This record gives sequence, structure tokens and C-alpha cells, in this order.
Amino acid sequence: MITAITEEILKVVRKHFDIQEKDNYDFERFLTHCRFFVHRVINNHLEDKGLANFLLPELQRANGDEPRICVNEIAEMIEKKYRYKVNDDEYLYRLTK
Repeated sequence: MITAITEEILKVVRKHFDIQEKDNYDFERFLTHCRFFVHRVINNHLEDKGLANFLLPELQRANGDEPRICVNEIAEMIEKKYRYKVNDDEYLYRLTK
């Protein structure tokens, strides 16, 4: 289940960003954080380090609104498919835009 949800998240990220996945330390780091996030979603146990804390720093390299749009899309997918409402801390990225 962790792999399936992680792939769903990566599909959204790939849609918004051109990512070089092979031999890319940043992508591997992002993937590790993504798996831990999914594990917390499955267990319905998200702490202060939520969605925005791992996604936003990884996506800030992009310009414009794409990081915010991408994170919103992922949060909506998580809420619809897995009935987990992303909390305010996880929406921290809104404060940075």
C-alpha cells in the first residue's frame, strides 16, 4: 500500500515538474521523505512534520505557483482516497507564497 500511494504522489509531482530520477540524490531524498509521509497517512499519525515540511523544500526550486498547486493536488488526493484531512501544519506552504 505504501508503494501504491507513493506512486500516486509521484505521478502528481511528475505532472507538475520535469524530474531527473536516475542518479539524483535530491530525488532519492524526496522519495524517502515521501515514503515516511505515506506511512504516517496510513497509520493516521501525522506529527508536526507533515506534507508541507517535506514537499515544499523539495519543490521550491520551481518558479511560480506550481509547488503550491502540486501540493494542493496531492493533499486533495490523500483526503479523497484515504479519508485523511491534511492539517494546518501540512498547509504551511501557503504562508510562504
